[in-house]
Amino acid sequence: MPDLAHLRYIVEDSIGKHMYENAVFLADKLVTMSRGAPDDVYLLTQAFMFTRQHRRALHVLRQHRLATSSPRFTYLTAKCLAECQEWDECLATLDDTVLEHAAQEAAAEAAAAGGDGASSGG
Repeated sequence: MPDLAHLRYIVEDSIGKHMYENAVFLADKLVTMSRGAPDDVYLLTQAFMFTRQHRRALHVLRQHRLATSSPRFTYLTAKCLAECQEWDECLATLDDTVLEHAAQEAAAEAAAAGGDGASSGG
């Protein structure tokens, strides 16, 4: 059985050498063998993007519940949706992510301001 790190290297090398069909084939095996590790799903969806298989990339992202789990997956999801001309869903994906990120920043700023105010109150 091939080592997963070696298989990842081969997939990345295939993408680097513009051997996208090879990368799709091997990345699909990699995702199966790693049981959907996010980095491996990312490689597979990248390979799908390079071969213009945007709907397949979306399916994989959604199947593994990674479509908006981090900025890199959100970008891939939005890019796939844009390539499929699903403009409303693309904008909704980006809007939801931007709003979520803004809320996290506001909460972090409020927590930092609350900590600063307590230490300078005396």
